Amino acid sequence: DSEYVDKAVAVATDRALEGRLRRAIIEKSWMLYESKQVIEEWNEFIAHAVSRPRPTRSSYFDLELGEEHLDAGHESIEIENGAPLAYAIKLNHEDPRTGAHQSIIVRVAEGEDPLSYARELARRIDAEDVKFRWISSVIQRGVRRLEMGVVESFTLRLGGPAAVAAAVEVRWGDDLGLLSSFIGFRHGLSDSGISKLLSALELRVPQHSSPEWIRARRGLDSLASRATAPPVPAPTALDGC
Repeated sequence: DSEYVDKAVAVATDRALEGRLRRAIIEKSWMLYESKQVIEEWNEFIAHAVSRPRPTRSSYFDLELGEEHLDAGHESIEIENGAPLAYAIKLNHEDPRTGAHQSIIVRVAEGEDPLSYARELARRIDAEDVKFRWISSVIQRGVRRLEMGVVESFTLRLGGPAAVAAAVEVRWGDDLGLLSSFIGFRHGLSDSGISKLLSALELRVPQHSSPEWIRARRGLDSLASRATAPPVPAPTALDGC
C-alpha cells in the first residue's frame, strides 16, 4: 500500500535514517539468533514439517482442456449393467467379405478375461489372424495395465457447460497413445483434446520410450511371445458386440 511505499522510499533516500535502522537491527539481532526460545520454536516447526507426508510431484500436475477440446456428440461408454469399466475403445473395422466399414465399441468390465473377450470379438467380426493379434494386444494391454504400479497421477479438468475433473493414472508399461484414447473416449474428448493429452503425457512421463518400459508393456500381451497365435474360432454372423 502507499504507507509501505512511502517508508521504502524514505529508507532508500535518507542515508541517516538507513544508518539508524541498520544499527537498531544489529543491536537486537540476538533476539532472533541467540534466543533459546526462538531455537526451540524452530525445532518444533521442523519436527512437525518433516512428520507430515510430502505431496507427490503429480499432485501439482493438472491438465485443463476447454470446451473446444470436447466432442459434442459424445455418448456414455459405461457398461450398462453397472459393472466397473476396465477398458474401452472404439475400433474401426472393414468387413473382409463385403468391404463395409463399421465402428465397434469395445467395453471390457473388471474381472473379464481380456484374451477371451478378444477371441469372441474376433469371431463375431470374422477377423483375419493379423487383425485378431492386434485386437488381442490392444485389449490385453488396456485391461491388464491395472496389474502394474502407478508411476504418475494427475487431474484432468474438462471445461464446457458441465465442467468435470477426472483422476488419471499412468501405470508402468502403459502405451500412452492407447491410454490417451481410452481417457478421451471415456470423458468425451475430441481428436484435438486426445492429441493434447497425449503430448502432455509424453512430456510428463519421458521414460515411456525406454526399453524397460516397452518390455513391461509387451509382457502384458500373453500372445506376444508366441510364434503363432491360437486359431480363431470359425466366424458367425455379426450380431452385435
